[in-house]
Amino acid sequence: MKNSDKSKEVVLAELEKARDRIAALETEKKQVEQRYDLLKESIARYLDLAEIILVALDTKANITMIGGKSYAILGYEAHELIGQNWFSLCLPPEWYDKVSATFQQIVSGSIQQVEYYENEILTKSGKKRFIAWHNSLLTDRNNAIIGILSSGIDVTQRRLAQLALQESENRYRTIVEIAQEGIWTIDAENYTTFVNAKMADILGYSVSEMIGRPIFDFLDAEEQVILKSKLKQRRAGKTEQYVIRLKHNNLKHIWAEVNTTPLVDEHETHVGSLAMLMDITERLHAEGLLRESERKYRLLFENMTSGFALHKIICDDHGKPIDYRYLELNPAFEKLTGVTSAVLLGKTLKDVMPDTEQYWIDIFGKVALTGEPVAYENFSRELGKYYDTWVFSPEKNLFAVIFTDITERKLAEEALREGDKQFRALFEQSALGVAKIDGPSGRFIEINQRYCDITGYSRQEMLAMEFRKITVPGDLQANLDQLAKLRTGELTTFRLEKRYQHKNGSVIWVNISVLPLWPQGMEPELFLEIVEDITERKKAAEKMQ
Repeated sequence: MKNSDKSKEVVLAELEKARDRIAALETEKKQVEQRYDLLKESIARYLDLAEIILVALDTKANITMIGGKSYAILGYEAHELIGQNWFSLCLPPEWYDKVSATFQQIVSGSIQQVEYYENEILTKSGKKRFIAWHNSLLTDRNNAIIGILSSGIDVTQRRLAQLALQESENRYRTIVEIAQEGIWTIDAENYTTFVNAKMADILGYSVSEMIGRPIFDFLDAEEQVILKSKLKQRRAGKTEQYVIRLKHNNLKHIWAEVNTTPLVDEHETHVGSLAMLMDITERLHAEGLLRESERKYRLLFENMTSGFALHKIICDDHGKPIDYRYLELNPAFEKLTGVTSAVLLGKTLKDVMPDTEQYWIDIFGKVALTGEPVAYENFSRELGKYYDTWVFSPEKNLFAVIFTDITERKLAEEALREGDKQFRALFEQSALGVAKIDGPSGRFIEINQRYCDITGYSRQEMLAMEFRKITVPGDLQANLDQLAKLRTGELTTFRLEKRYQHKNGSVIWVNISVLPLWPQGMEPELFLEIVEDITERKKAAEKMQ
């Protein structure tokens, strides 16, 4: 009996120890589970903060797992993605064949895995995003490939920047090659590193004949002394404009107007110079021919209130006018147009206003070639002004323009004719809500249909109420504070986001722009309010958050 009792005590003791071990194991299990949950949460936070798309595909490219920023970037919910074929759902058609073929070769073991790859994906909204992928093979216990795990980063902005840079470089090359000015670069030792076709043509060489030659090869001894002094200015980091005489390949000389600037590397070390040159030989010759007659009309030229400009017509080989060059401008020209002589003199119309219609070149060409004057009123699209203009030819191939700015008169006339009609059309047909509101009372005086649609009230109902009635109380004070500043002249206009109470009881977000309709210094009477419904935008922003 005693032995039996003793055996029971031993068994009970062992059971107690077993329970303790089980309890300890349970505790350890919970701790492991907690650490696992914490690890999962940390990974999820990392993926979220790192803006990473995480996608797992089986060997048929079906989505088995997706996480990170995938939902935000793709625009899908989880149930819309899991089990779907990634290529069919999320690849643009032009990428499908290439990417899917590579995928099949990888999962079949035909080729090694592509650890890094960039391609476009298609979001639910139809927009395309460029993603940089890092890929890893998924294998089972027997090391057989069962899929691919890919993590991706949205590099759309980087790719767009690269494309923009490439496009900019292409445009730059095109501009350089078709420029009407010569472009010339030299290195720090004054050897030619680049000239465009125009520069070579100015001096009568081919581009290859000029590359690699010292710039002094194209100058006489006295001009070399001048240029050495100019190059010291480049080394000191100074830009400069000057006129210099160059040797043409036919041993004659040409005069060039030069705009030059220093070139430096990323360490601000001088590495050469860039110059833009224009052949002004013809212009200087023309100025010499005109010098005698200039004396006779210089006083009138300098003091006349009308704008005056002298030009030389440029014709093609068949005698058809194709451009003209600015030879002389008076001070009134600069005042009336806002364009200085430095910008125009020596340049052609197509240099400074390349989009000018051929119609005007034809008119001025006819005057220069036939001597028949013309008079007209016209609007300059480039300058945004109306002019009363008289064009005549002082001698063959030249034409002069005398003009007076009549913009104020024209605008006044146009305003009288069209002002009220245009405002009414804008008011009624605007895609935004527009209303005139009485300043002291806040009542609606006039209101368009779009404003009524935004608030849900009819026009009659709106005209019987004031804006305070439909403003959500919590937003009213900010509105009133801005209006107070408008009345005192502290503000000339203001914009504000606030909430309106729709007729159906819902709350809508609007962006209002408010402008005073009273003359400065007068008692505030009316103000104009322009309203945009931004409710959907606000909702979208909240979802993104």
